[in-house]
Amino acid sequence: MSVVYFNLITVTGPRPAVLAFRHDALRQFSPSLRKAIGLPRVDLSLEKLFRKHRLAAPSSDGIPDDGGDYCTRALPMTEWNAYARTLYEFHIKNNEIHAFLVPLSRCYRELCFVDSEICLDDGSITSVYVSRGRASNWDPPEDRQNWHWKRAAKEHGVATLAAAYEDDEVRSDVEDSMLLEALKHWDQRVLRVLRKHSQSSKQRDCL
Repeated sequence: MSVVYFNLITVTGPRPAVLAFRHDALRQFSPSLRKAIGLPRVDLSLEKLFRKHRLAAPSSDGIPDDGGDYCTRALPMTEWNAYARTLYEFHIKNNEIHAFLVPLSRCYRELCFVDSEICLDDGSITSVYVSRGRASNWDPPEDRQNWHWKRAAKEHGVATLAAAYEDDEVRSDVEDSMLLEALKHWDQRVLRVLRKHSQSSKQRDCL
């Protein structure tokens, strides 16, 4: 039985470091693979990143196959509080992506990663902050989930929560808004950590 996860992943840090990660993560397929897979590239290639840094797979299941186990999309890089940020959309089966971000984060020490994930089977949402090999989890509390359901029901003109739970448009709205909230939950911590990294780097440069 397959379990499918949809992820929103932010990678934030100094612009050169974010650009380097985007370059490292992008894998262009050969013409034969393009024809077989039906895609020209993978924007966030776990195979390429783990191979480049000679990292072991975080579980006995190995590294998911770029050619079929997942699909990704990178959105344009943006400015964020004097830093750069890129956002990835990531569909994957039977794997939780934050398990792979933990070892990768040790190789990109200037960056902060946040993964906001929904299990498409049961609708559960979790968010994970990752930096320098350490991870912290946050699940939206029940009162926040209820707030999103009530807000979406009202905006879509659905009279009761029972009816809202059965409405596909309301559910899609709730899932999108909760994913974004779970992503933004870590913004202050990301900013605090990046500023601390920047100060430490400046102090080293002055020595």
